[in-house]
Amino acid sequence: MTVARKPSLDPTTVLDAIAADPDGMGIEALTAAFASVPRRNLQRHVAALVEQGRLRAEGNGRARKYHAVVPTPLPANEARTAESGIAISVEAAQVCDLVRRPLAQRTPVGYRREFLEHYRPNETAWLAPPLRAHLHQLGRSLVEGRPAGTYARQVLDRLLIDLSWASSRLEGNTYSRLDTQT
Repeated sequence: MTVARKPSLDPTTVLDAIAADPDGMGIEALTAAFASVPRRNLQRHVAALVEQGRLRAEGNGRARKYHAVVPTPLPANEARTAESGIAISVEAAQVCDLVRRPLAQRTPVGYRREFLEHYRPNETAWLAPPLRAHLHQLGRSLVEGRPAGTYARQVLDRLLIDLSWASSRLEGNTYSRLDTQT
């Protein structure tokens, strides 16, 4: 006997459907739009989107409607901090805002094949030399002048000592980490 699987639904599909309706959608309209998906699954997706701040809920009970949240860009002269805590430029913040838009609100962009056809590896450069030098400097290792693999070997040695110490401790030994290293 095989068990029939319920159809799954991507939360972004729900978000796109709500974003396409300027008046917002209630759970009844969503249930009608996604007839093959159980109502409880829709409610779960909508609740998650509201919690993430991607949907805004208005009203209570049966009158509750959901609206897609459109991110408001910051003023042009103001930089901000990304979720990771790293300060990003105004241009980078604008790109983040564009990428976070629901698919229905994004502007389709064409693809220029000749852009890639004219690129020649190790000959063509799309970045200015000062920017390339800066990025190269940022990507360099902090431990200069050591043979390859030295830093990884130090990390592995510390890991081996910690593993030995933890193993000894599980067996009931009372060695300190320094005794274990010795």
